[in-house]
Amino acid sequence: MNKLFMLALTLLFVIPCLGQEKDTVNVEKEIAPIDTTLHLNEVVVKAARVIHKVDRDIILPNAKIKENSSNGYDLLRKLHLPNLKVNEAQQSISSYLGGVQVRINDIKATVQDILALQPNDVTRIEYIDDPGVRYGDANLAVVINYVVKKKYVGYVGGVNTTQALWERFNNSNAFFRYNYKKSEFGLSYGLNYRWYDKRRMDSHSVYLQPDGLERTVDYVGQDAEMTYNAHNLQLSYNLADPGKYSLNVRFGFDWMNSPYNKKLQKVFETGRQDLLLFTNDFGHDRNPVLDIYYSLNLPKKQSLVINVVGTHLGSDNTHRQNEYVLLGDVDETLNSSPLHDYGYEADGSKYSLITEAIYTKLLNKVLSFSGGTNYAVSRTDNKYTGSQNVTTVLNSNNVYLFSQLDGRLGKIANFQLGVGANYISIEQGSVGFHKWTFRPKFTLATNSIKNFRIRLTGSINPQVPSLSQLSEVRQQGSTMQANDGNSTLKATSTYNGALGFTWNNKIVDVYWGGNMSYTPDAIMTSILPQQQADGSYLYVWKPENQKSFTSYFAYTTLVFHVIPDIFDIQGELQYQHLRSRGLDYSHDFEPLHYGLTASLNLKKWYVEYYFANAWERFSGETRSAGEKQSTLTVSYKHKNLRLGLSCLLLGYPQGFDYKNRTNSKYYVSRGVTYIKNNGNMLMFTLGYTFSHGRKYKTDRRKLNNSDKETGLRI
Repeated sequence: MNKLFMLALTLLFVIPCLGQEKDTVNVEKEIAPIDTTLHLNEVVVKAARVIHKVDRDIILPNAKIKENSSNGYDLLRKLHLPNLKVNEAQQSISSYLGGVQVRINDIKATVQDILALQPNDVTRIEYIDDPGVRYGDANLAVVINYVVKKKYVGYVGGVNTTQALWERFNNSNAFFRYNYKKSEFGLSYGLNYRWYDKRRMDSHSVYLQPDGLERTVDYVGQDAEMTYNAHNLQLSYNLADPGKYSLNVRFGFDWMNSPYNKKLQKVFETGRQDLLLFTNDFGHDRNPVLDIYYSLNLPKKQSLVINVVGTHLGSDNTHRQNEYVLLGDVDETLNSSPLHDYGYEADGSKYSLITEAIYTKLLNKVLSFSGGTNYAVSRTDNKYTGSQNVTTVLNSNNVYLFSQLDGRLGKIANFQLGVGANYISIEQGSVGFHKWTFRPKFTLATNSIKNFRIRLTGSINPQVPSLSQLSEVRQQGSTMQANDGNSTLKATSTYNGALGFTWNNKIVDVYWGGNMSYTPDAIMTSILPQQQADGSYLYVWKPENQKSFTSYFAYTTLVFHVIPDIFDIQGELQYQHLRSRGLDYSHDFEPLHYGLTASLNLKKWYVEYYFANAWERFSGETRSAGEKQSTLTVSYKHKNLRLGLSCLLLGYPQGFDYKNRTNSKYYVSRGVTYIKNNGNMLMFTLGYTFSHGRKYKTDRRKLNNSDKETGLRI
């Protein structure tokens, strides 16, 4: 630990003072802030489609792809990047490697920003699949950064909407931006609406009591409603003098209403009367955010950026569960008096302030330095009423320091070396959690030799318990199950190693990689039976520091450009070996994922079919499967108008099915959730943009902060 601490001090305070040569670097004039990654490992190849860097690939979409794309999702989908899934209908970008962050000119982008993006304005896309310590998020696996060279002055606006033809499913967005001299004013609004009435949940559960007795319960799902509407409003102001400074002020307000999240299940247990279980979870969330960003270019290839974000998170959530004696039909049963009525309310309020500053300097032609600090303070007041009446107050302080070097080793390879130091303090009454964690990371990548590259990465990432996990509140949702927090949880670290190979030419792109991670004292759930006063057992889900969690992951992606820029076929294959070692359990799981994409990009028409099995996850004693995919999309684009028709889950009339399985010493369960509304669902897409005026330039943003953790356990 002493050696690691000395390394952190060296990088933070000594490196910036190293020799600073007077060699010049060819910096793109339209991008004013210093971007260290763009001036290392340059590949001088005319008309190159992909430029490899130490931590990223730079994608240069050609004019044809940009012309036939209508927004950021549409453009990214057509580039077929490895281990990246773009679902325009669901307005999502995900990766099997972990979390994904999307930026536009280094400004963290919302869904509305991506939909409002004009593909013809995109000069390149940075696919950062090896984020350095600069980003501070240990769970972040991929950063997508759209580099937009110019924006319109005058005005630009547009609308995008996706509507299911026979179901209540809608994603819509509208935006407008007006520019005057050095200023830009922006307004956007987004809506997501769902109303499903054919959702049901089936499960088979076995409760194993410490006294040797077993209770086997079958839950047979009935169709029930689930609905929500989510809204996003954003106001923005930009003031920029390219090459000198940039000021960005954004006010955003998110709110979501979920009045129905119902679950109806007939309950059958040998030796007991048949029951009907009715559950409803409903809530309201609101999240105003004020974000102020300022960047300043300094002499001698230096830059300084500052970001201040103030956030309030308000949440009102209610859980109700009633048990009835099953009568003739469901409606008759629901009109009778319940045997048991369980429920709780979880109301939360969290205020946070985040400040961050980063300094960057190009030391010479082959070496660059960046360092900075991030300080976040928050106060969380959560009130729980129901099975327990508890008010929790959590005060959190988080300090993060980082330092990073990017350099070149002759003509052979490039490296990135960094270390982050994180101090975390969380206090709840008399209980406190205080911890220093360190996040060292290195990356070594060879230069492309005949379009072939190798990259090696090693890192240590801290794993810190969440506010909700630390909250000592029991929430009992039924006669047999409850959830606990655990204030004694301690932070741990994950040790990672990864090796990747890339080879491409005009016809084929080949990606292969593998990584291994090991987490001692991993935070995972224990299922513990506790005997109650009447002799029955309550099964409690509680997070604990278990022995370890190990992951082995290998993936292969092949992209065949059958007719370059016209007809592409992409195949993907991922294999995992997951090993969970608990205090009293040991499990291994080996999921296999595969998928196939075929796309045709012909003049104004675009046709794509994507198929994949469900991606499976595993933690502790529970594994779950997400959504399988079978989507056919046909779209037509003429000038500023785009029309599209797609079929979600083509060939799957049963719709989505989310599976989960738990295999504990005391509890064994198999369950599946069906949403039939999504089966063979036809969706219509309309997009239209309009603009007038000259061009507007703005500097690229380097800092992006947000706070979305309420601390509530719901």
